[in-house]
Amino acid sequence: MASHAYRGRTPRNSVMFGRPGLLYVYTSYGMHTCANVVCSPEGTGAAVLIRALQPIEGLDLMRARRGIETRTDPAGADEKRTLCAGPGRLCQALGIVAADNGTDLTDPTSLVRILDDGIAPPSTPHRSARIGLSERTGAARSWAWRLTVPGSAWLSR
Repeated sequence: MASHAYRGRTPRNSVMFGRPGLLYVYTSYGMHTCANVVCSPEGTGAAVLIRALQPIEGLDLMRARRGIETRTDPAGADEKRTLCAGPGRLCQALGIVAADNGTDLTDPTSLVRILDDGIAPPSTPHRSARIGLSERTGAARSWAWRLTVPGSAWLSR
């Protein structure tokens, strides 16, 4: 009940039923853009919400997109930690908009891509309940479907 694909394919969620590696973009609460990666075989609606990331390159551009003054001193370390913490902030910092819905994240010519950073994922990710689910999602509200890197300083909430 907590998935946009729960009730089947619609014009809004049709990208979720596409092949793995597509970007599914939607607007939450009419103002926050959220980016998801389609992760199941074509025809099965499933995607993973990207809630946060560690910004490494392009920080000045990310700050400008978020309306944050450029920092050059170490005091900006906490601001850097929150620059892409949360799905809305992340999309704003990366410049992801509704028009990016359906982008092939594996295509080297795409403006939005997923690349291998060369760092092995944790053998056992931390699991917890998803954030922001309402009572109407029923039992799904408590399922441990939020996967994070243990001890990461780059998480949202």
